[in-house]
Amino acid sequence: MPGKEQMQKNQNQSSQKDPITLLIERNPCVMCRAMRVPICKGHAGSGSGGGGKEDNKSAKHTLNQKMDAAKQMSHISSLFLDGKNWVQLQWLDNALSFEKPEAFLSIQIDSKNGILTLQGKKGLTKAQEDELRQYFDKIKDQFNEFMKEFKDEFKAQGISVANFSVDIKNNTLTIKMLNPDRTPNLACFAAFIDYLADKNLLPSKNLLETTLKEALMGGKSASVEQEKKSAFHPTPFSKTPKPNGWVK
Repeated sequence: MPGKEQMQKNQNQSSQKDPITLLIERNPCVMCRAMRVPICKGHAGSGSGGGGKEDNKSAKHTLNQKMDAAKQMSHISSLFLDGKNWVQLQWLDNALSFEKPEAFLSIQIDSKNGILTLQGKKGLTKAQEDELRQYFDKIKDQFNEFMKEFKDEFKAQGISVANFSVDIKNNTLTIKMLNPDRTPNLACFAAFIDYLADKNLLPSKNLLETTLKEALMGGKSASVEQEKKSAFHPTPFSKTPKPNGWVK
């Protein structure tokens, strides 16, 4: 049991943290904590915990071998690039990097080579490493789900998945989507990135912005608050107290 002095020290440290940091640390979702997202929006699909094949229409649209490569890369950039948490790498064309200082990991989306890399940062505690591993395992599970769900799409378009791979080694997860000649399969890579973003398993621009706004509002959804305001229009009658059992 910690002594009174240690307990007081912990309380003082907590009181010095900003509200967003406290929300992140109290977020029960290990994946959100790893990405440093203050409010969990679910990880099943459509950004709200929906799930199911109908939630992956965007990924299916992106999984189009006839789509121009420039459009596929542009689509990925539109999901993430914000100039703050996600930046364009200067030394590698068509590559985005997630470098949020307080996050447990860095993320690199290399569209040019069809490689997604998630790497844990140095100096993590054992607890943080365990949480990061749970996050990596979830990404790996989703890779397998993606391969299973789009199996018919791959077959219909004559896509070879022999060089599609996922690997977890130490504190690094690497996913590659390559053609038989080792060139990147941009259509499949873009579709998979889309797939992960839809399930809030990558910190997309929209996820980061939405959860920050809600955190600043005290955890309340901006859309819900707006609905409440627009749904109630005061009238002289609405201000009149109603007796119990009143229907109309």
